[in-house]
Amino acid sequence: MEIYPAIDLMNGHCVRLVKGRRTTRKIYYRNPLEAASRFAAEGASRLHVVDLDAAMGVGENVKEVTEIIGGVNVKVQVAGGIRTLEKARSLLNIGAFRVVFSTAVVKNPNILEEAAETLGPEKVALALDLMGNVVMVEGWRKRGSMNAGRLIDYANQLSLGAVIYTSIAADGTLRGVDFEAAERVRRMVKVPLILAGGIRSVTELKRLDDIGVDGAILGKALYEGVINLREAVSKLRDC
Repeated sequence: MEIYPAIDLMNGHCVRLVKGRRTTRKIYYRNPLEAASRFAAEGASRLHVVDLDAAMGVGENVKEVTEIIGGVNVKVQVAGGIRTLEKARSLLNIGAFRVVFSTAVVKNPNILEEAAETLGPEKVALALDLMGNVVMVEGWRKRGSMNAGRLIDYANQLSLGAVIYTSIAADGTLRGVDFEAAERVRRMVKVPLILAGGIRSVTELKRLDDIGVDGAILGKALYEGVINLREAVSKLRDC
């Protein structure tokens, strides 16, 4: 299982939120490249970079995303506000190894097929952002008009690079993984599955690995020192 340290960008800084709420913002690095360099040095082979401002429609952090991609020798997966093929292509052109679609798919399902065909399915991921069983969009501020099962079907049919399942209620809380939900989503998803939200121990990571989850996104647990990245990478490599 791959570990993806998360770098969430807001106003040019590396931040963490609780359940996606802007009012809970905590800045961990004023220069996000410092966070990326730290994680690369600690053994990460991949990063999950999210432009929160773009996701919420209040700006963008393209400069910071570009600096991260160019500044570390790891694969960078980019999410947040990717709602056109042009933007997805531009991110791949600057070196992202995968782009993540979310809100755009709920509003226009055809964009996922178009992206898979023109960019390559392995370079495209679908974000499954759930509050309970409800799909959330636009930076998790609004309910989506499509259910989770239909979104997963799209991903399966197109053989996408990944589905990224986030439990919004757990995100940024360190409250632990809902393994029942994780196992349910794992059974439904036929492409690589990456899970995010609430992960708080290496033991949980190993259990996710055991149930067939292909990747885990770690955010607050790394920034608060709850999980040691070197230890996690080493122990999962030995599984």
